[in-house]
Amino acid sequence: MTTISTPSELITAVPFLLNTHPENSLVLIALSQGAVEVAIALPLPLRTVTDPSTAILELTSSAEFLTPIREVAPDQLLLLAYLPSDYGSDVSDKSWSHLQSLCEEIAPVKDFLIIHSGRWRSFLCKDEECCDPKGEPLPDIN
Repeated sequence: MTTISTPSELITAVPFLLNTHPENSLVLIALSQGAVEVAIALPLPLRTVTDPSTAILELTSSAEFLTPIREVAPDQLLLLAYLPSDYGSDVSDKSWSHLQSLCEEIAPVKDFLIIHSGRWRSFLCKDEECCDPKGEPLPDIN
C-alpha cells in the first residue's frame, strides 16, 4: 500500500488519481480509514468583480457540488484548489474559510492546499515560521 504523507506527495499524486492535470478546479478527496473513497475535480465557481482581470470564488450555501462526497460518508477530506492566475487573492481567505466550513459539516478536513502561480500553501497552517504565506514551489511531477 502506498502512503501519501506530505503535501508535495499529495500534489504529485492528484493528476495520476484523476487522470488529468487540474486547472481552475477544486479537487475534493474523500478518505475512509485512510483509503480514497472518491476523488472529484470540479470547475471553480468563479465570478469576475469590478476589475475584469480579477476573479473571486463564489460559493452558495447549498453547495450541491458536495453531494458525491456526502454520499460516501468519509471520515476525512482533502481539499485542493487549483487557481487561475487572475484569481483575486485579497478576498480568498474568507471564501476558503466558507468552503472549509461547508466541508467540515461532512467530515474533518485533513488538509487544504491552495495551488496558484507555480506555488502551493496549506490554508490550514497559519504559522509563518513553518508555512510561508507566499507558498512553496510546486514539486516536479515528472
